Amino acid sequence: MSVKVGFLGIGQCGGNIADIAYQRGFPAYAINTAKEDLYALSFKHNKMQVGNTGGAAKDRKVAINELKKTYPQILENVQSWLITESVDIMIITFSTGGGTGSGMGPVLARLMKENFNQIIVLMPVLPSMDEPVGSQSNSVECMNNIIPLGLSTFVIDNNKYMQYLTLNKSKRKLYDGVNSEVLDNIEVLLDNPNKVSKYGNIDTRDILRIFSTPGFTSMGMLFKDNITDSNMIQHITDTFNKSIYAPLEYDKRISCAAFIYMCSEKMMEQFNQDEFYSLMGKPIEVYEGVYDPDDKTIGEHITIILCGLTFPTTRIQEMISRVESEREIISSKKDFTKIDFDSSWINDAKDSNRDSNLSYKTTKKKEKIDEKQATDIFNEYF
Repeated sequence: MSVKVGFLGIGQCGGNIADIAYQRGFPAYAINTAKEDLYALSFKHNKMQVGNTGGAAKDRKVAINELKKTYPQILENVQSWLITESVDIMIITFSTGGGTGSGMGPVLARLMKENFNQIIVLMPVLPSMDEPVGSQSNSVECMNNIIPLGLSTFVIDNNKYMQYLTLNKSKRKLYDGVNSEVLDNIEVLLDNPNKVSKYGNIDTRDILRIFSTPGFTSMGMLFKDNITDSNMIQHITDTFNKSIYAPLEYDKRISCAAFIYMCSEKMMEQFNQDEFYSLMGKPIEVYEGVYDPDDKTIGEHITIILCGLTFPTTRIQEMISRVESEREIISSKKDFTKIDFDSSWINDAKDSNRDSNLSYKTTKKKEKIDEKQATDIFNEYF
């Protein structure tokens, strides 16, 4: 039995991830308040526009209000799609910093968790720290809605990729790179039930357990060229620091771990699990798959999946600090309703030089405004 994963993308960011998933053969569905974003996706069906707003304009409340009007239809449509595609696990992905995905994502996840039989997994995307303060605020509010849901949550962090963004790369390439790596990781995990090993397999039930473990889920990949006997902990730390997922808390709170060995016996011996546990903590459950290295494109490697971790509170606190640091600046901005400025002297000078006979001809005759309208207009300026 193989596990079938489907992607539900909400908003522009979520839709783009679902689109890449669709191109790789995963079932995909997209929901958005902006029809233009839906048109941009490569798949023609399984798309739904919500509301008539033409987008949410980064406003979570607008998205949630639109959801209130249409959620029964959304649930019906998505459930029909899940049944038709025989989906076992649905990954709901969206940006936390925008409007549509940030607003609808947590609410829809809650509704679907209570109404659907499928395993629900979240894949929210955090904004980079150089994005506007409004995006940071939306993200904190969204994560505050996500954490209590008790779902397995792969928290993608765009700020991680920004650290490695060079001058010759655009943000389009950045986001495409993040989205592609997300799918690479999921494919590595799902491919294990198709492998056979007498030394240990990660089977279908293990996959289901990994995807259903509540809390923050992260993945990292150790490569042969980057591993030595001398400093294993540093290698593991570097691996997760450079991943696309939000930074770990390293508080030793972990529910389960999975190790996928696609390497030689020598590399397995170099990887010391005791050192790993001294850094990450001892998980309640451990799953292992030991396979011969057959992927010549990326070389020998060990994939590590950590489940039931503490949510990235330090990273969230960084966004809160960014918002708080700009509060005083934003609050100090004055709202001018009238500018104190005496222009009477220059108006007198202009009047003395004006030609009173100057006129402008037009083919369309305008209706005259009455006295009250004229008074109202002048009162706005004087």
